[in-house]
Amino acid sequence: PRLINRTTGTTLEFGLTLAGSDRLVVDCDQGTVILNGVDGFHHIAPASVPPEHWTLAPGTNPVHFRPQTSEPESWARFRWRDAYL
Repeated sequence: PRLINRTTGTTLEFGLTLAGSDRLVVDCDQGTVILNGVDGFHHIAPASVPPEHWTLAPGTNPVHFRPQTSEPESWARFRWRDAYL
């Protein structure tokens, strides 16, 4: 699966095919990848940015989700937290 931020031009991509029962959790703040409860960092594709570099820019960020398959079980959910310095 692949996530493309059209605003920043960055891509977060994984070199694996997920089954309907799989759960891939990416924490961009912590830079972690968890696949079904275990470390899945090694699944990051070579062309991908590291999770901690896949960020949202201020304003609108169109994000495209490209699953490996077009199964109805393929979906992505985003959660983010606004932060100010």
